[in-house]
Amino acid sequence: MSCKVHPQIIVSGWRKSVHVAQQALEAAAVDHSSDEQKFKEDLMNIARTTLSSKILMQHRDHFANLAVEAVLRLKVKEIYCTSKFITIHSSVTI
Repeated sequence: MSCKVHPQIIVSGWRKSVHVAQQALEAAAVDHSSDEQKFKEDLMNIARTTLSSKILMQHRDHFANLAVEAVLRLKVKEIYCTSKFITIHSSVTI
């Protein structure tokens, strides 16, 4: 505001940057769903990152493993994410 830039210009720039960031993330994405070991490793990394608070730091691997095992027990689950449906397939049944 101090630079006398209209708020609509700021919002327009924000929307463009979101679009560019989304394209960059989609270009960098790697699909390991066909390789069970790599898929599980990806899930473990995601769970560990999510659980990286100081409260859970000592037990992060334990809780990450619990979360990954719960996800892998699902035969097929649809997750709604950024306007797309992502289907996780697992060979493990309940």
